[in-house]
Amino acid sequence: MDASFPDLYGLVSLKPSSEVLTARWTAVASLSQVTTRTQILNLVRVSAAVPGADASVVVEAARRADPSFQSLNSDAELRVLASAALLELCKESSNAADAAALATTTLALTGLRSDELSHNIQRAAKHYLMEEAVRVRESRANSLEVTAEERAVAIQAYQAAAAPHGQNPSAVGEPLANLIKQLTAQQDAAVKQLRGEIKSLREECNMSWWVLSEYSQDLQQRFADVGVSASCLVAARELAQMTILLPGPRSAAALLDRVLAAAGVDRGNLTIPEVVNATPRDWRQEWLREAAPDAARDLTPILLAVEQSLHTDSATDWISAFEKNTGLSALRLAPPVLALQAYTETLLVRAMTALPLD
Repeated sequence: MDASFPDLYGLVSLKPSSEVLTARWTAVASLSQVTTRTQILNLVRVSAAVPGADASVVVEAARRADPSFQSLNSDAELRVLASAALLELCKESSNAADAAALATTTLALTGLRSDELSHNIQRAAKHYLMEEAVRVRESRANSLEVTAEERAVAIQAYQAAAAPHGQNPSAVGEPLANLIKQLTAQQDAAVKQLRGEIKSLREECNMSWWVLSEYSQDLQQRFADVGVSASCLVAARELAQMTILLPGPRSAAALLDRVLAAAGVDRGNLTIPEVVNATPRDWRQEWLREAAPDAARDLTPILLAVEQSLHTDSATDWISAFEKNTGLSALRLAPPVLALQAYTETLLVRAMTALPLD
């Protein structure tokens, strides 16, 4: 059991017995192994107390560990279990952890969910994203040499597997293939590492030239001509397109800030409807086609706004529906904050497509 687990209960004013904690931790350990898109997104929703969140995956895990668990009036405890599972999930690098951390970050919308349990999970998610951004791009030394001991072990394994087959070439094919695989394993690992480093360098190079050019590839215009409002979303999408390694570079916020600085001097706060309406309609349609699936629109408010803006030809009719769904239509945020939110939402969609649906 993680030493901080009882503290999570304290954040929602609960103090279970040690026996209950042990059973609940068994449930958390099970929940932290979820791998499907639906399960992970539901954990995030339950953790953040999203109205109407499907808590069935949490309830089922709790009942497997403790058949007497009652879900009625247990919303606070279900939040704790989901939150603890997310914390455990984000301790190790995986596609599931990428999606969980990105979803937690997009839902937070810069920390607007203000209770301490939510802040705890948001901090952990941001820490994971920062650390993972470095890990997937770091250069690691790989030795290409096979030591005498490794060579001897590989040959002995081959001889033991091939001896029963005598001189039959077809019968010793698999042992021989295994021998070659063992002797070339380090070279294979080095090549894979090199490929990863090349991807990282290509990503860095593309992003650097993009920032230096101050030019939108999507709209074929200088960002100064695109304007700050539209650039919040256009720059976010273009940076996401250049992002090869999830969860994106640690410098993403700085890169977006530089592009927005090139877009204009107006740094006043903007609303989500304002930045959405500032972009061309056909550009929004293209972005939305890329941004499937739509199963997480409650976690991606900017993509939801883009989607709803396309339901009508009017620039204002859709805003009331967006407000009803999110309550965010009048929220004013700094352009770099909106751009980073849009960028993170786009990466979340990509991370989800790497996971099985159910």
